[in-house]
Amino acid sequence: MSFLPEDDRDFLADKAFSYEEVSALPGQRAIIVKGVPLPPGKFLAREPNGVNVAVAACDVLVMVPDGYPNTTLDSFYIAPHLCLAASLQLPPNTGGPQPLFGRDWQFWSRHLTGPHVWRAGVDGLQTYWNLILYEIRRA
Repeated sequence: MSFLPEDDRDFLADKAFSYEEVSALPGQRAIIVKGVPLPPGKFLAREPNGVNVAVAACDVLVMVPDGYPNTTLDSFYIAPHLCLAASLQLPPNTGGPQPLFGRDWQFWSRHLTGPHVWRAGVDGLQTYWNLILYEIRRA
């Protein structure tokens, strides 16, 4: 059974995203969107042998809090861990590794603020997804 609202499932279907809803401990739920395209040449991923390689896509994990969609989505996670190709530095306000749902994820601290605050009962995954894509592009 899905824990995502129908509007979110429709958004994901309209975008033809491959995704899964995952849950572990009580109250620990998330959506993993698979194969999200990255800006060409912007990021590298570190292989287990320590070599940095170009990466064209990533998986994105968004935790879904109790009370959602009246409670805001906040921050997201990316796998594999990314660094900026131009500087080999981590993107701003990222961290990790954070083990969630059987994988290590890079934490991206990003929030809807200012004029873009969460509007309970109005906003949903599509609103937060736009922020995710914006933050990946501007990293």
